[in-house]
Amino acid sequence: MNTYTKPIRILLVDDHKSFSDGLAMLINTNKSVMEVVGMANNTKEAIAAAAQTKPDIILLDVDLGDENGIEFLPELNNKTDAKVIILTGAQNPTLHENAIMQGARGVLLKSDPAKVILTAIERVYNGEMWLNNATLNKVLSQLTQLT
Repeated sequence: MNTYTKPIRILLVDDHKSFSDGLAMLINTNKSVMEVVGMANNTKEAIAAAAQTKPDIILLDVDLGDENGIEFLPELNNKTDAKVIILTGAQNPTLHENAIMQGARGVLLKSDPAKVILTAIERVYNGEMWLNNATLNKVLSQLTQLT
């Protein structure tokens, strides 16, 4: 639960307008807790929107047409203080693991129920990671091998 006095500010980065519009409507149903402050279709728009809106959370699609959201993630993390949650339709554990290793604070599937998406946003905002167990185990295994 958001314990702060201001709503969580969210930037949506997805090249599918109907999906973004639906997600924005879902998020904005409870503006006292969270609100969409911007939307972007590609990496260039995402950088500009992040600079302008100063979001707390960025929901970043992996597939942005000709661009890859995960490849863009390090640049985005360098240009904003927002926490990034990857949003994808791909149920690919390697892709999810790579997203976390590139700096994402969570991975959500586009097929996840609305309640899961809203809960993940709040938890990541409050400092937690949002991962399924398989991804978490792989990431922790890789990190322990680095030491």
